[in-house]
Amino acid sequence: MPSQDPGLSPKDRLIALVQAAWPEDPATATRILICESQAGEHADTFSVDAPNGGPMQLNRDTWAGYFQELYGWTWEQVVTDIGVHLKAARVIYDRAGDWTPWRCY
Repeated sequence: MPSQDPGLSPKDRLIALVQAAWPEDPATATRILICESQAGEHADTFSVDAPNGGPMQLNRDTWAGYFQELYGWTWEQVVTDIGVHLKAARVIYDRAGDWTPWRCY
């Protein structure tokens, strides 16, 4: 699994996880990850107080209540737990059927 490879930097591990979450379109997923959060390196990436959170920058006002109600995920989990974050981002992608929910699309 890419996230366990000790030879990868944190940024490269995150890119590998995002690519694994979107095997049908890893190039676009990577482009959005880099555009939205500098692949997790932007200072506010994991801020639960920011209007958008996590490496894929999910919108708190739109999604916090939805994920809490349907999945039991707190906003803190959605923003800071990469596994939950990628599941949440995938839900958004699947609901839309494409990348249009992301401004970097």
